Amino acid sequence: PRAPPGLSFAAMPAARRILLAAFKQETASFNPVPTGYDRFEVCAGADLRRTLAGTNTEVAGVLDVLDAAGAEVAPAVAAWSGSGGPVPAADLDRLLGEIDAAAARAVAGGCDGACVVLHGAMAGAAEVDPEGALLQRLRARLGAGAVPLVISLDLHGVLTDRMVELSDGIVPFHT
Repeated sequence: PRAPPGLSFAAMPAARRILLAAFKQETASFNPVPTGYDRFEVCAGADLRRTLAGTNTEVAGVLDVLDAAGAEVAPAVAAWSGSGGPVPAADLDRLLGEIDAAAARAVAGGCDGACVVLHGAMAGAAEVDPEGALLQRLRARLGAGAVPLVISLDLHGVLTDRMVELSDGIVPFHT
């Protein structure tokens, strides 16, 4: 793994703890089948690493880079689903609540940064910007400007003003 241009792993402090979460689904608004909670794969805490390390996924790539940098990963939740209709409000609230609660547990001892893997094309039945809603919860938990929060997005992701305002870095993902 290589550090992004202008960033050196060697220049980073020796002790760093990074919150890791993932929230991915691509909504097709014309799809009449809602993407309910039961259509999401969800893994939390240490299961996040056990389930996704070594796979051909963004989360595995983040784990590889953070491990190579000597960072301690504080895993929260990874929740993902395939393409489908909008996420019903109750299911979206449940997912956001689970990720937020897991993030609270993961950063109870503090953290030096956060990485959130997103697809960037999710829509809720009532919330048009679920990724922004998640970032708003995480930013409130981490403190305004206190902890850098970096997100990754698919190249065709929808980037909202709220997502830009709440994140410190945005990385496009391309396979």
